Amino acid sequence: MSVDFEPLETVAASEPSRGEALLKLRGLTSQVRLGNGEKLVTVANVNFNIVRGHSYAVVGKSGSGKTSLVSILGLLNNDFSGDYFYGDISVKTLSDSARSRVRAKNIGFVFQNYSLIKHLRVYENVELALLYRGDKPSRSQRKAKIMQTLEAVGLAEKAAELPSKLSGGEQQRVAIARALVCEPELLICDEPTGALDKQTGQLVLELLHNCVKNAGATLLLVTHDEDVAASCATVLRMDMGRIIDVSDAS
Repeated sequence: MSVDFEPLETVAASEPSRGEALLKLRGLTSQVRLGNGEKLVTVANVNFNIVRGHSYAVVGKSGSGKTSLVSILGLLNNDFSGDYFYGDISVKTLSDSARSRVRAKNIGFVFQNYSLIKHLRVYENVELALLYRGDKPSRSQRKAKIMQTLEAVGLAEKAAELPSKLSGGEQQRVAIARALVCEPELLICDEPTGALDKQTGQLVLELLHNCVKNAGATLLLVTHDEDVAASCATVLRMDMGRIIDVSDAS
């Protein structure tokens, strides 16, 4: 089912009715300027709704626009045309500082390379997310939240360890804890199992889905792995910046 270039009034009807839209994309387009001065379209006229509490996989070959799309959805890139509504907020109307606040309070990220700070212990890596969020819980409240989240990913006993002492799977579980400790409503994962062996990746993926489900969050997972994509309820396929197909995972 193609969702590109549809009249706006037909978009909602073309998508499964699963609940309230968290993200609404209308004619979303982005491009980058190459070294020779030419412009390359990376996201092309995307029309779609991301529904609260649902899980989506974004798949496509290298250069298809996956990372470009999710960088916009994660409020990391504001260089786009068309309309992007986060809830009822038009993202284009937000200042840089307002966009940063929305991102810190509402969106969590998990990356392929874990992106942990090597000189900080597991506890401190997770704590950073709470500090960046800007809330001011007491130290005891913060500790309780961090340890509860580490317990959820099975790493409470590793709280005092440095990342270098952990396996790849354990480091990715720390990254998941860091992303979830602020209870985000949207979790964006870019190839979260890409650096792991198949068995470890499957265990981490199952943990990720369980944590997201328990938190009631919306999951947007970028992957080239069809097995990983099939773990999500809906698969979006991209090519040349367009969503060319939307299907329910079987």
